[in-house]
Formats: sequence, C-alpha cells, structure tokens
Amino acid sequence: MRKNKTLACLLAALALTLTACSNEDDPMAPDGDKKEITILTRTATEGEEATNTETFTGDFTLELWNDGVHTTHQMTYTESTGWNAVKVDKLGTNVTALAHRGETVTFTSATDYSVALTEDQSDVDAFNAADVMTATGTVATDGSLSLNFKHHFAKVTFKVYLDGEFQKGTGTEQTPITDLYVMTKDSSIPEVTAYCSTADSNADYHYDCSAYIPAGTYTLGDTFVKIDIGEFTGDKRLEAKMSEDNYLTLTAGTHYTFSLKVGKNKVTIGQVITDNIGNPFGNGWDNDSETDLI
Repeated sequence: MRKNKTLACLLAALALTLTACSNEDDPMAPDGDKKEITILTRTATEGEEATNTETFTGDFTLELWNDGVHTTHQMTYTESTGWNAVKVDKLGTNVTALAHRGETVTFTSATDYSVALTEDQSDVDAFNAADVMTATGTVATDGSLSLNFKHHFAKVTFKVYLDGEFQKGTGTEQTPITDLYVMTKDSSIPEVTAYCSTADSNADYHYDCSAYIPAGTYTLGDTFVKIDIGEFTGDKRLEAKMSEDNYLTLTAGTHYTFSLKVGKNKVTIGQVITDNIGNPFGNGWDNDSETDLI
C-alpha cells in the first residue's frame, strides 16, 4: 500500500511539472500581470518641430533598461496591428530606451552610445545598413514610450553621365565605373565607397550612385568625388572639386541629389532638384534644393 501511495505522489508531482513546463513554452499561455509598453514612433530631421514629423514604420531594435535591467527587443511594424508587443514583468521607477536601426551603433546605456560611419557601402546590404537612425526616450508610468527617430548622416546621390569618350570602340557600350568615392569631413574615415547601380534604360544618365556621409561643410577647391573608371584608377582617379565661390554645407537627415558629368579631362558637379527621389523609408528625409553648385 505504501508503494502505491509513493508511486501516486511521484506521478502527481511529474504531472504538475509537465503542466508548468507546458504553460511556460506555450505562446498562448496567459501573461498574468505583465505590463505592455505602448510605442509611438515618428521621424524628423534635426531641428524640425514635432508637428512636421511623420510616423516611422521601419524595423528597428529596442534596448530597454528597466531599473537597470537590460533587455533587447526586435521591433516590426504591421499596418493592421502596429508594433509587436513588448511586455515586462513590471515597470520600474526608471525605464529608459534606446532604439536604433543600422549596424554601427555601440552602447552601454540609453544615453551613452556612439555611431560609426560605414566606410565601404558599395553593395546594397552595406548601403542600407549604413543609414543609422536612433531615438531615445523614457517609458511613462502608463507604459507609453515616444520615440522620435533621426538620421545620423546626410544622404548624397549622384546621377552619373559618362562622356562619349568612354564609349567602347564603334559600339554603344560604355566603359563601366569600377568605384565611386565620396569624400567626407570625418578625419578617421576620409572617404566612403558609394553604392552604384545602372540607371533605368529610359534615363538620360548612366549610373545612380549613393552614400551616407557625415554632416560637414565643403568649400572652394575641396575634392567631393573620386572615380575609378577604365585606365583612370589609383593615382589617376578622376576627381570632382568644388568650383563655385559659395560653400556647401551638408546636414544630417537631408538628401542631396547631384548630377555628375564625367569626361576624361574634366568632371563637373551640378545640383538636381529632387521630389522625394530615392528615400529609403518614404519619409523622414528632408529633400534639399541647394543651388550653390548649379
């Protein structure tokens, strides 16, 4: 009889253990008293008022410090339901957040972080990852978190026209651009390799080349772009310099589009007026209409 009672007790304990494990692994199991954080997102260029911002819907990583306890959450936006749920056991008295998009953010806390510039942006994945956006905030007592995303770099796009000098033989095929480099005002990374793709067949230019670079001011005589094409490589790279008396100041969060006319003896830059061309998220970029370089 004692053996049967002992066996019954063991079976009961095993059943309770299995039930607990099942509830822990079951995504449909109730969360009990967990607190959900409500996330509101928007984008703006530096200095814009909140009334001029738009909703940010790109995927990002959310770092939370809940009374010093750090957790990481991958955030995805769905049109019908908004952001995926972020739940914590309880809200502490100090809950801070750092949200970031891009692959060069290093952090120790929501207020102590740094952003690095990507030097080689020549393939599409590296180019997309080079556009770093961050937002910081504090979770309110009602569980709401407001995040205002801002770009850390300016975006430059070049519509590249190749002179007939680069035509191969008697055909219409052009000598391809090997690489296009954009000079920066970052002394640790003085140039970045842009991402270049061939233009649409209906376009009157040959390449679209883009890069994310730090804000900075370029003055008369500054080299802005270098190009490897054909025999013009290494020390023989073709260069485009600032040739106007006025200066050009690039601002983070602003997208600048230029025409770049490439000949064997001269490369010239001109400004193109843009109408929301090439924005990676469809919002959050201020398209500038500089006329300094026309």
